[in-house]
Amino acid sequence: APVASRSKKLTASTDLRKLCKAVRAARGLVMVPTQNSLRVLLDGDLQAGLTEPMAQGFTMIEGIDDEVLLMSSLMKPKKITLVGSDGKPYGFLCKREDSGDMRKDARLMEFAAVVNRSLARDPQAGKRQLLLRTYAVLPLTEDCGIIEWMTNLNSLRGIVSDIHRRNRVNTTTAQIKEAFEKKKSSNLEFYEQWLLPRFPPVLHEFFLAKFVDPTAWLDARLIFTRSVAVWSITGYVVGLGDRHGENIMIDQTSGACAHVDFACLFEKGLTLKVPEVVPFRLTPNLTDAMGVTGYEGAFRTAAEITMRILRNSREALMSVLETFLHDPLVEWGRQVVPGAASTDSATAMAGTTHNAYAIRTRRAVELKLVGVLAGAVPLSVEGQVHRLILDATSHLNLSNMYIWWMAWL
Repeated sequence: APVASRSKKLTASTDLRKLCKAVRAARGLVMVPTQNSLRVLLDGDLQAGLTEPMAQGFTMIEGIDDEVLLMSSLMKPKKITLVGSDGKPYGFLCKREDSGDMRKDARLMEFAAVVNRSLARDPQAGKRQLLLRTYAVLPLTEDCGIIEWMTNLNSLRGIVSDIHRRNRVNTTTAQIKEAFEKKKSSNLEFYEQWLLPRFPPVLHEFFLAKFVDPTAWLDARLIFTRSVAVWSITGYVVGLGDRHGENIMIDQTSGACAHVDFACLFEKGLTLKVPEVVPFRLTPNLTDAMGVTGYEGAFRTAAEITMRILRNSREALMSVLETFLHDPLVEWGRQVVPGAASTDSATAMAGTTHNAYAIRTRRAVELKLVGVLAGAVPLSVEGQVHRLILDATSHLNLSNMYIWWMAWL
């Protein structure tokens, strides 16, 4: 559903007086913190004719729009709109993480930037325009920060739910909950015989409705398929979980897939009460939108190209992740070491434990980048991607996911 229908309107001049005062004081002195303005240009960019390491002609903050949207999600994030010196509006989400760390999002964006550079240098990836859509993340404290607002996006769940409503699919979440709690069959039988018949794949209808011209439709479908592949492989490498329907977005003007909310990194999904047993989200609706070949063809090819590039760029990618060894995330620091004799000894033991966890995490990523799955012998790029696709599309695995991960979407 559109954001406006799931939010409450506030007034900046009344409800955010301190922010308005700070914006007035910083008028013309602070740049608008978008992804483009924060990007540092490296050798490849300089060789392309750009001579300065930072972008020139910064857009400065001139004011703030009086309308603020208060989102309906648990932590009540606020969407503000800054007015730039170029007269254009720039949206940002002011967010607080109750149990996460926004530095995770920032570091994932750094990792994605390195991935994009590696993709840009490869002829096969360049020809297919493979890249990850990124955005600016500015952590202000351990649990608060500002996120650049990406326009023209709607969530996978929102799009599919709208189509289901139009098609008069009337099964409610309450009915799903009741049926799941009372089921006498296995999870697999419930998934195949109860859920899938009631929620047939419909995402292809979104592309037919949004892209009426046949050429535009084909381009959007290809962009979607390839962007899903790049995000799937990159997410697998860093152990990205919690890929439910609200965290996967689709650009309604190009068809590109984008991901948000990176709190569940480094196989944290395996430690949940209901462990996440799929390497990435490749559910029936996603494959439905890829056309008659499904994940064969464009998806598999893009996934293999991405995996090959990531494996060849192993040293560069690991250098980005090295920061986790020297600056453990605050989330790890909150763990309690049982049986500690004193605060000082608890802190010392916790530091050792957290560093050990970071080293294990680093090792897990390294193994993925050499094709090792579950302690087996290293696989070729094609073999590794094939195994991941089988695991991601397995009805048995999907049926054992947390019910509100919504594996039928």
